[in-house]
Amino acid sequence: MEYSNELLLSQDGLKELLLDHKSNLQDLADELTVAVGTLKNYLYGQTSLENMPYHLHRKLTTYAQGGNILKPTKRVILTNEQFYSLVKLTGRDVTNKRALAIDEFNKALLTYLERSKLKNKENLKPVYFFLDLEYQDAFVNCYRLPIYDYNNDYITDKSDKGIFLPGGDIDNIPDNVGEYKLIKHSIFDLVKMYTTLTDKDFSYMKKPYTNSFITCEPKIVSKLVTLGLPRTGNAVFLSLFYSQHLNMHFYLTNVNYKDGRISKDIISMFQENAMTILDQTEYRFDNKSGWIKDKIFPLNEKDVEHLKPISYSDCDWYAIDKYNSTSDDDRFKYCKEIIIRNLFTKKFGNDGDIWGISADTVLQDVFTKYGNVVLGTGDFPNDIFTKVAKENESLKLISHNPHTLAGIFATVITVSYMVENELKTIKNFPDEVTTTDFSEI
Repeated sequence: MEYSNELLLSQDGLKELLLDHKSNLQDLADELTVAVGTLKNYLYGQTSLENMPYHLHRKLTTYAQGGNILKPTKRVILTNEQFYSLVKLTGRDVTNKRALAIDEFNKALLTYLERSKLKNKENLKPVYFFLDLEYQDAFVNCYRLPIYDYNNDYITDKSDKGIFLPGGDIDNIPDNVGEYKLIKHSIFDLVKMYTTLTDKDFSYMKKPYTNSFITCEPKIVSKLVTLGLPRTGNAVFLSLFYSQHLNMHFYLTNVNYKDGRISKDIISMFQENAMTILDQTEYRFDNKSGWIKDKIFPLNEKDVEHLKPISYSDCDWYAIDKYNSTSDDDRFKYCKEIIIRNLFTKKFGNDGDIWGISADTVLQDVFTKYGNVVLGTGDFPNDIFTKVAKENESLKLISHNPHTLAGIFATVITVSYMVENELKTIKNFPDEVTTTDFSEI
């Protein structure tokens, strides 16, 4: 006969878990399929924790460890194979993984904005999102320059601490700095020195009614994140993972540092506080059989029916305005622009589609310089697109070819109809768009 040791929560651990869920004890009871009165009795000492039956003790311990991996209580990190095998079972389309990542992020963002402002957060239905961070460049695109003073268009650091510039003079350098020199310098000088951005680009980043310099253009964000400047973390993205009592759950894969959009400390935080398949024994996975339950039974669609995706029609466009009306972080004012830009990136295709890449490049540039001049417009603004294409460094080789430009225009026109039709499936998205200001759509 074989025996095995089993780790269970101590009485102090049980007490702490119940106290942590004091405000949403009903949710915990529903998750564990026990009467809420039973948990209340243990919480308030009417029943001794010493007398808790094994099956409930086991359930609470499993919940504290992250729960059932198919009904997690914290984020789950899976390998690429585990992740996409499970994604397929939930009914999601994995033909275009970049498109899947964009849709999951957009829907998660809209869900977060709506649920955050609900007065009654009890009995919220659990929702699950699958994010592949390999494609973070397609959806983590909102960057704020860390500016200290806003009184002048062109400023210097008022903190008297200066900025560490790579490759500086090595004279009089503290031992812990290495090849860096402390130099009093403007953030703008630093950005111009190590990227191709100009004063004109900064003027486009300066947002009205706010002291911030913000961009949502993917190619500009790609340049800025390489600098590793402080206090630029993507609050819009991270808010999804700091949400409390919203019953939102995330499965992640490729949780690795990539290009700076998600900082190294955040990647570490994701990895340290996540559940993996090794943290439980009920399910296992192998590349040949896929997901297996109780060492024998292959998972099927019915087993993961609760993980099925929500649709855009389950989301509310008005939630963005409602959230912004009470948010102190001005980055959330650009959620509409983020979602719309993301959808165009999704529709333009993947990295192997040269027409899609070119069309996306010029359209994102147009959005930065002219706002929304596509959605809701009767006439396509060829002159604007031609001007922007000829000014764009990455398109100069093809922008003087009228046939090439015509092909790009045709791609943008087709995709704009597709994006607008998808946006209209979101609750409260306007029937007609008559503004170039994304925030007013």
